[in-house]
Amino acid sequence: MNPPPVALMIAFAVVLVVAVIAISRQLSARRRESFSAAAVALGLEFRPDLPELLGELAGMHLLAHGHSHKLVNVMRGARGADSVAIADHRWVTGGGKNRHAHRASLAVLRRPRLRLPAFFLRPQRAVIDDIGRALGGQDINFPDDAEFSRAFVLQGENEAAIRAMFGPSLRQQLRELAREVRVEGRGETLLVERSRAVAADEATTFLDKAAALLEVTSAAQPRAW
Repeated sequence: MNPPPVALMIAFAVVLVVAVIAISRQLSARRRESFSAAAVALGLEFRPDLPELLGELAGMHLLAHGHSHKLVNVMRGARGADSVAIADHRWVTGGGKNRHAHRASLAVLRRPRLRLPAFFLRPQRAVIDDIGRALGGQDINFPDDAEFSRAFVLQGENEAAIRAMFGPSLRQQLRELAREVRVEGRGETLLVERSRAVAADEATTFLDKAAALLEVTSAAQPRAW
């Protein structure tokens, strides 16, 4: 007697789910191994998971949206006096049928005695941000730099200090990072998040670009705010 079609469909679904889980675990293991090797090459410590780093960043805007945030495949160490880290940032928005998992690469840079005004910068989204501005949403624009103003949404409480810091050099540096990054600064900390998870062999380039941004941001920080 042949099994009913429903039973075959259920069996196929189970096999498919098991296969997807197995492949996902294998890919995760390979990524973990490649980042461990990259950390050695960069002279950084590798940690598969580092919840304490997540705790250190509590209150940052990038980690306040959504839920179930995790930082995994963490490479952490020092460059001169700066503390640096690169990690896979994973989080979830929504729930149930509307649940969506996100993955990105996050660079965390800290410089002692850096005093950045709290700011958050992200790529501008057509239509959605136009509606947001019409409803009173904040977007700090620069009349002398229409290209930058069209490309990004810039927000923060101390607008005067942010405008003083976001001079031509910093705006140019941000344009060169492309429009797929989100950047946040506060006090001694600068976060640079790329919307896609970079491969291990791209980690050096990503860290170098984030470090270059830190240099320009540090030089541009307002001296009194």
